[in-house]
Amino acid sequence: SVEAAAWTDHQLWMDADRVRVEAEAWDAHALWLDETARKKAARHEAERKAVENKAWKEHKAWLAAERSSVEAAAWTDHQLWMDADRATVEAEAWDAHTAVLEAERLAVEGAAWAAHAEVLETERRAAEDEAWQVHAKYLQWHRSTVETEAWTTHAVWLEDERIRVEAEAWAAHAALVADEEHTKAQAAAAAEKTRLARLAAEQAENKRLEDEARAEGERRRRRQEEADNAAADKVARREAEEAAKLEAEEAAERERVAAEEATRLEAEAEAERVRVAAEQAAERERAEAELAAEHERVAAEEAARLEAEQAAERERVAAEQAAERERAEAELAADRARAAAEEAARFHAQEAAAEAERYRLAAEEAEAQAAVESERQRLAAELAAAATPSIAESFADLGNDPAPAPQPFETADVVEILEREPAPDPGPSVDTAALFRELASLGGFDDAGSDSAPTVSSPVRSSPVTKDTDKKKKKKGRFGR
Repeated sequence: SVEAAAWTDHQLWMDADRVRVEAEAWDAHALWLDETARKKAARHEAERKAVENKAWKEHKAWLAAERSSVEAAAWTDHQLWMDADRATVEAEAWDAHTAVLEAERLAVEGAAWAAHAEVLETERRAAEDEAWQVHAKYLQWHRSTVETEAWTTHAVWLEDERIRVEAEAWAAHAALVADEEHTKAQAAAAAEKTRLARLAAEQAENKRLEDEARAEGERRRRRQEEADNAAADKVARREAEEAAKLEAEEAAERERVAAEEATRLEAEAEAERVRVAAEQAAERERAEAELAAEHERVAAEEAARLEAEQAAERERVAAEQAAERERAEAELAADRARAAAEEAARFHAQEAAAEAERYRLAAEEAEAQAAVESERQRLAAELAAAATPSIAESFADLGNDPAPAPQPFETADVVEILEREPAPDPGPSVDTAALFRELASLGGFDDAGSDSAPTVSSPVRSSPVTKDTDKKKKKKGRFGR
């Protein structure tokens, strides 16, 4: 039908407009992200990419909840004129929307993750903990400040757009109905003209048949007259005068009868023409009156229907706007309460984590002190053993040296930290590298231990180990700050 085709075109137009606005909105969002990336540096941009998938999941869940909350009422209002088209259009629209989102995600996912991996590889060890904390606080604050207002504005814009397009669509539909009524009226008038023409043709045919009947009667009369004349010729001349007299009387009577018949036929034809003309005029007047009354009735019904629909639409829009405002206020209050609860929970979690970190640092410091004390005792034992003459020195004078004498322990690696060390790992494991650096800063390792010690990335220099150097040396490292 025309209405179904009109609504199909209307749905296609709305889909095209949605796609156009969606692409424009995403372009504006991308520009905003680029500006933020230039201002906040490449690190914030990479971190935003890391949480984008989660944000999209939350956005998709919110959209699903929003659609579920308004879909039933919307379809109830439109069930009389759009129930048949909804099942065919809804699935296609959602498939197209899902395809667009999937295509956009696949288009940017590879490059985003590659750039994200590179930036994280270069900056993670230097700023990961602090950056993640700052970025999480920033994202939480920014989302709480703009999310509710943005979605409220988007819902109001969609409602205004639907109201604006719906009135225009109904006006076009009313114009189409009026054009159809006008076409029907013109077809009825043409049919009436055809009927009148057919009636006139039938009257002309009847007249032709009457003329032919009159001509046939005249021919019969003439043949009879010729026969009578032939018979009269056979009659005796003595009856000629009487026959001529009778013939004259008969001729006069026939002419009178013919004249009366012609007059009667002409009067009947004239009366028939007058009757047909009167009927045609009455029929035209009746058709014009019916057409005018039908136009007035259709216009009145259409105006009443449009007025009722507009009033109902205004009441429905007002009710939906009021409900939307109440829902938005309730959601805002719920979001604020949830944000307050999350902030309190996060604060308590941070307090608990800080307390656990203090306990862990105290335990690690105790372990490090025990290790340092053990290392000092080992070094003292080695120095005492080095001060005692060895077997090689005892046999040196006899020229029988069974083994080379060990070299005195003169140097040790002293670690100098030139940069601020990264924040401690929140995990429960012990930082072995930091412990080795502490031990090295306190006196170094022996030859056997230095082979298995891990490589330290900080600059290292060697200096003689003396009592003065050991007294002046400043301990640095994880436990020496």
